[in-house]
This record gives sequence, C-alpha cells and structure tokens, in this order.
Amino acid sequence: MDNFRTICVENARKDSVKAQKAVREKLEASFEEHKAQKKESLRTRVYEETIEVRREFNRIESERRAEIRRKMAKRQAVIEDRIFKAAEEKLAEFRNSSAYGEYLVRKITEAINFANGESITVYIDASDKDFVRRILEKRGISPTISRESFGGGVRIVLNKSRILIDNSFRKKMEEAREWFTFDEGDGDV
Repeated sequence: MDNFRTICVENARKDSVKAQKAVREKLEASFEEHKAQKKESLRTRVYEETIEVRREFNRIESERRAEIRRKMAKRQAVIEDRIFKAAEEKLAEFRNSSAYGEYLVRKITEAINFANGESITVYIDASDKDFVRRILEKRGISPTISRESFGGGVRIVLNKSRILIDNSFRKKMEEAREWFTFDEGDGDV
C-alpha cells in the first residue's frame, strides 16, 4: 500500500506539474497577447491624438492667418483711401490749371476723329462751365452743361450711333479703384 500510495502521489505530482506548466504557458501566452493588444491600443491612441493635435494646430494657424489677412485688408483699405484722396486732390489742382483745358480739347478732338463726321454732343461738368466753356468756345466747340456732376473731364455722345465716350474723372477714378491692387512686394514703402 505504501508503494501504491507513493506511485499515486508521484503520478499526482507529475500531473500537477504538467497542469501547472500548461496553465503557466497559457497564462504567459495570454499575458503576451494582452501586452501586444495594449501596445497596439496605445499606438492607435497616440496616432489619433497626434492627428487631433495637428487638426487643432491647423485650426489655430488658419484662424491666425485669417486674422492677419483681415488686419492687412483693413490697413490696405486705409492706404487705398489715402492714395485716392491724394489723387482727387491732384485732379482738383489739375482742373484749375490751363493744362486741363488743353486736356479737354485733346479728348474732344479724339472723339471728333473717332466720330468720322457724325455729329456729337459734348458735355462738361457744371462746375467747369465758366472756366472751360471759354476755352472750348475759342476753339469752336460749343459744350452742353451736364445736369449730372461727373467730377470734371468730358462726356461725348455720338448722336447717330448713340455711343457714349466717357472721359469723366469720376469714371476714371471708379475704374482706377476697381483695378487697384497692392503689389505683393517686399513690404518697403
């Protein structure tokens, strides 16, 4: 019976060792799998957070650039207003010079040549009637005073073809404002 007991205990011990080894191997495999899953989960989380940080950075950078563009646009509008105010002052000076009358005569002559014999009507600004009318009438041109002020210059209508040649300063300033852009230079003013 002692022998039987010893053999049974010995077999039980061997079976126990085998079972413990199998459980240990299974636990170690499970632990390695768990570590791999956690590592992959961590890698995925880092990747997602990196993407989120980049998005946030891009959003902040975009807002910053938009704010800079808004400030630049405001500043450019102020500068543009100053430029056109200075241009209007120069036009006012020009309108009081003898060169202004010569300019009008030149524009009217160009229109007469363009009309190629067709009758024309020459309109001058009401504010120019005293100064310019004398100059034009000396050259044989009888201008019509416009009911609408157009800031100087001259408007000419070809009567038969109903073509308007608009050399008014208001139109010239509107066109200049429409086409005005700031050069993307190096920032030197």
